[in-house]
Amino acid sequence: MPEGTRPVYWARPGTTLKVVMLAIHNADTAPVAVFDDNDRFMGAIGVRNVLQAVLKRSE
Repeated sequence: MPEGTRPVYWARPGTTLKVVMLAIHNADTAPVAVFDDNDRFMGAIGVRNVLQAVLKRSE
């Protein structure tokens, strides 16, 4: 990759929370784009979304 660029991470429905967290960590950026099985953009998962999911799981 050219210097000064960062990888782009994306996920599909069913991608585990752990994989999304690793993508955010490895890219040192957020959000992670989410695409459906037909390659249509559905939205994005950011740090706040991950924290909400983790906190829900701990309840």
